[in-house]
Amino acid sequence: MNYSDKTFLMNLYAIIGDHAAASPSVLTLMKEDIKHYADALQKKCEGMKYSPRTRPASESNIDLLCALRELIDVIGYNTYDSVAVLQEYVAEKTAGLKGEESKVKAAFLTHEYSCWPSFKPVYERFSVMPNVEVQVIVSYSINVHFGEVFYDTEFYRRMLAEYRDAGVEAYSMYEYNIATESPDIVFYMKPYYCRGNMPYFQVNDVEKHTPYTVYIPYCLDTQGGAELIKYFYQLPPFYHFWRIIGYSDIYKKMHAQYGYRDAENVVTLGHPKFDIAYNAAQARAYNYWSDVVKGRPAVLWNTHFSIEENVGVGTYFLYKDVVFDYFKRHNDIVLLWRPHPIFWQRIMKQSQEVVNEFNETMNDIARYENIIVDKRPDYLDAFSVSTAMISDATTFLLEYRASGNPVIYTSKPGGERVSHEEYLNGIPEATVPEDVLDFLEAVRTNRTAEMSERSVQAFSSVLGDSDGHISERICDYVLKEMDIDLQRRAEELFVSLQNKN
Repeated sequence: MNYSDKTFLMNLYAIIGDHAAASPSVLTLMKEDIKHYADALQKKCEGMKYSPRTRPASESNIDLLCALRELIDVIGYNTYDSVAVLQEYVAEKTAGLKGEESKVKAAFLTHEYSCWPSFKPVYERFSVMPNVEVQVIVSYSINVHFGEVFYDTEFYRRMLAEYRDAGVEAYSMYEYNIATESPDIVFYMKPYYCRGNMPYFQVNDVEKHTPYTVYIPYCLDTQGGAELIKYFYQLPPFYHFWRIIGYSDIYKKMHAQYGYRDAENVVTLGHPKFDIAYNAAQARAYNYWSDVVKGRPAVLWNTHFSIEENVGVGTYFLYKDVVFDYFKRHNDIVLLWRPHPIFWQRIMKQSQEVVNEFNETMNDIARYENIIVDKRPDYLDAFSVSTAMISDATTFLLEYRASGNPVIYTSKPGGERVSHEEYLNGIPEATVPEDVLDFLEAVRTNRTAEMSERSVQAFSSVLGDSDGHISERICDYVLKEMDIDLQRRAEELFVSLQNKN
């Protein structure tokens, strides 16, 4: 039996023990309450057995069901004349459960390795806690790109290999059996089916195994646009998640406005990615590019994939010439160009003339040792070695600010802006090439101290303090809230006692 079912059962035993000396009528009603719960649990388990979408009922739930049936019988046998036997039974069972080693099992349903930073600090925090066992499952489903529906098995193999090559003991989604493993908590980062999870890993099925599902978004709600409202706040899984980890009051208010549950399942604790950015900048722990950068100022340039005119937020075509030309002329500063991963697919869908010009540009910039095209699955190296960033309205625009380094936002005329103007507080906005040039010159000549200070102050007021400990608070919160909820569920099971009160 897993930790949560075991704790729930011990809570039931404690309540029964407290009422063992009650009148037979009270114990009879309590027995009926347990029977009603057990019947519902059995019906759920039986239904899962025949579902084409869902894995069979968890072994832990079946063990719990057996324990409840036994408890019902014991109460029935001892209601009238053997109170001491009932008290002894629940005490003995409780002692036995306490004597068994039991760890909270936390499972992480992750996806592309570039998304891993949303989980990484939480996973690492749990990994050093003696009462927690962590599991990582690399999940994938069908993909839709430009109207084409496909399932890329080779892409999935690469995804899985990237985790294992990085030292993460990751399960393939084909080998992980949620019924056998019976995790207590399941963490999600992608709420949708396409490029997300197979049906048996969807939250509305996983919650049949455990109610403790936690959503930590892999993507921050930076980009504006009506279409994005659906993906950030209105997808059906948001209704099912036990907890949604929010990172700003703005994010919670949007869930209250557009979501299903008035944001009662959203808690504002900050985002693990802020720990990533903070620690990468403070410790400079990731040094893949250090030998290339050689101590020079390094600017991370993040371009979105929505490169078509008057669409989305991507500004590559607006600023490519001014950015590349600047770094060709200044060898004492380094460019780390890291487009959105989908950028490479999108650029090849353009006209042949555009594709040819792009290939010429790539060949040209390859001649300059201070221009790096970063296609690595892990962006932490770029975060760690860079000293400033130019960014479209992407997740990076918020995430990188936790580093304390200066940032400039490149807006797109005719396209979308950031989702909330408050996210721009404290940072400059580039609307013409001269704005980008001024920013680059300030970085190159080390004149960014005031810029950084304004950004940090604004970040704290809108998104909370970035201190490198957000993930610790998330872990502590989830464990504490689960224990509180297990006690609440046990108490609420006894409807007869509530009616009496």
